Amino acid sequence: MAETMTHHPEVEDEKLWDGGGSPFKISYGKIMMWYFLLSDAFTFAGFLIAYGTLRVSSPTWPVPDFVFSTVPEFLVSPFGASPHHKPLIFVTIMTFILLASSWTMVRAVQEGHQENKKGVVFWMILTIIGGIGFLSCQAWEWTTLIKGEHVSVTKNPFSAHVES
Repeated sequence: MAETMTHHPEVEDEKLWDGGGSPFKISYGKIMMWYFLLSDAFTFAGFLIAYGTLRVSSPTWPVPDFVFSTVPEFLVSPFGASPHHKPLIFVTIMTFILLASSWTMVRAVQEGHQENKKGVVFWMILTIIGGIGFLSCQAWEWTTLIKGEHVSVTKNPFSAHVES
């Protein structure tokens, strides 16, 4: 009778680590979300530190109004405007596309929870179209930067278009 009342912590610890239960009594999804948040915070901290180091160590820095002023010709030609010197218009368009495609993904997940297959397919197609649109904007922007403005890794890309 005394043996049944005895506490064996090593047996309980083995059961916790056998894969059937959470060792920290926290759900797997919650642990993974914390891992994601920490890795995301470290990644952005690294990017901000690299940006700050580059900015402080560079003798020149580009003028933002010039860097972010180019707009694809097909977006402004119907309105009869010049494709150049439109600060942040194209960046705003890309941000809108990215946010809209994120919203369509949320809608696809909502339809999935309701087990509506047609709704999931519809919203996923819109998400894919938004993703392709955003990637196309990025491809145009990088192509313009490399071919049109002749920016390369071998020379200082910040040497042109800086404030005096």
